[in-house]
Amino acid sequence: MKRLVGDTAPINGIYYLDANTPLDWTTLSYTPKIVIETESGTVTLAATTITAHPTQVPTLDSTNNWVSCNDHRIKVGNQVVFGTAGNFTSSGLAVSTRYHVVEADPNWFRVSLSSGGPAITITGAGSGAHTVYVVGSWQATNAQASFSSLTAAQPYRAWVAAYSGATLIET
Repeated sequence: MKRLVGDTAPINGIYYLDANTPLDWTTLSYTPKIVIETESGTVTLAATTITAHPTQVPTLDSTNNWVSCNDHRIKVGNQVVFGTAGNFTSSGLAVSTRYHVVEADPNWFRVSLSSGGPAITITGAGSGAHTVYVVGSWQATNAQASFSSLTAAQPYRAWVAAYSGATLIET
């Protein structure tokens, strides 16, 4: 498949502080920004804000004891955090708690309080609209990052850095 410069295609990733610790953008109040440079090291695009922790809308399934979310792309080993505009009290899950994904397929996943631990029993659907995000995740689209300024004539390197205001924290 040929891609043309200017196409809108999301770029996604997870920002890790070390091999096992994803950076929680929300807790640390950091902003992810993308830096793109040419092969020679010339920075072409820098400090463009991208979306931290893009959320998805799951359904809690107490019959099958999983979180249902079509084409979620969440993997075993990811850490996730749930939010709700309603109530989680009857679900068996808690808002703002970091869970580890212990089983997943393209449309559902199970979580545990520890890496490789037993899956949490989903006791009910809760109420209201729920959200979930992968800790450390970020997403950039052509519109957000102005990729249209890049040309197809040369290779580029890109990375995501963590900023606090205008101050670079991690790269």
